[in-house]
Amino acid sequence: MKLARVALLAVLALVPAASAQETMRIAAVVNDEAISFRDLEARLRLVLISSNIGDTPENQRRALPQVLRQLVDERLQLQEGKRLNIDASEDDIKDAFRRIEEQGNLPPGGLEEEIKQAGVSRPSLVEQIRASLVWQKLLRRQVASQVQVGDDEVDEILANIHRTKDLPELRVVEILLGIDKPEREGEIRRFAEQLIEQARAGADFNALARQFSEAASAATSGEIGWVLPNQLDEAIEREIGNVEPGAVVGPIRTAAGYHIVRLAERRLLQAPNADDVTVNLRQALFPLVGASEEEVRQRAASMAQAKSCPDFETLAEEAKAVRPYSLGRLKIGDLNATLKPVVAPIESGKVSQPIKVAEAIVVFMVCDKTEPPSSLPKYDEVREQIFRGKLAIVARRYLRDLRRAAYLDFRT
Repeated sequence: MKLARVALLAVLALVPAASAQETMRIAAVVNDEAISFRDLEARLRLVLISSNIGDTPENQRRALPQVLRQLVDERLQLQEGKRLNIDASEDDIKDAFRRIEEQGNLPPGGLEEEIKQAGVSRPSLVEQIRASLVWQKLLRRQVASQVQVGDDEVDEILANIHRTKDLPELRVVEILLGIDKPEREGEIRRFAEQLIEQARAGADFNALARQFSEAASAATSGEIGWVLPNQLDEAIEREIGNVEPGAVVGPIRTAAGYHIVRLAERRLLQAPNADDVTVNLRQALFPLVGASEEEVRQRAASMAQAKSCPDFETLAEEAKAVRPYSLGRLKIGDLNATLKPVVAPIESGKVSQPIKVAEAIVVFMVCDKTEPPSSLPKYDEVREQIFRGKLAIVARRYLRDLRRAAYLDFRT
């Protein structure tokens, strides 16, 4: 694995050789802690390498303010964790190393060997991983409880999805550059334009998102998953509605800041075809011969006691139903017009009401159901998507408040 691949996966800090005097130079002070020019240069070089941006003086100058801000934010997150007695344990760090190795298809211990060969400082890597882990713990403990998702919110989105099935669904990658101070808006817009220029020139958009985005999706390289157009901010929806997959659009101003958006894919939502549902079906058939319909229905009603398909067959035998009891696996669409509306609503493991078919009373049991493939999101997936969106807003406010309350002294 090349250095850029290691850097992208782990968000590593590349530490170049530096004299003692260079190491002592201060780029910024965050409360009572300093960020050295060595720290800044290391992260700056990392960003350019992992994002496939040329490591030139011009690109360094453009990226430096955002990179320094990222370092400041990490220091604030670690300080807040220390204040609240929240830290990342050695086991947490080991788990993070393991996940990085899995993502990079490395054997156990492979990351240690890679960073050693690349000349990367392990303590710098651990410090960055620690900041990310501490921030996630902070969010879970301090703000996650503030985020509530109502059933009505989920139901509304699901209803909208079912109304709009067979319409395009979008897989979007985002970069969000927040505006913490009004006087910085012009600077941030110019930087957004520079990122767009770099992305269109071949820079790795996912790496740019991981390095620069302030959205919660930065942890997943900017991926926000599949969404309907109307789930996006209106301003983003207008820009991305008619572009081709692979296009990068922006900067787009919203209440959260400036967005840069890449349309990764577009597809049609595919609702499952109810006729393609497969059922493992049992039946108990009672002919209307030699007894009144009421008497036959009473015998058929005993089938409601079945808790499983073996139970069903035993009860059918006792009630003297006509064999065979098993109809095997059938598609709902293959049933005739009389049986289809009866069998289709039966849940797995449940028994139908007795129904009259020609000169017989029949009871059905569905042992199990196999649903056809569908790209429609499920209830829990929609709830999680809403939760992540709300949590991201609260997290940005939390970090904004930390910035406002901190003593920050920028020397560059």
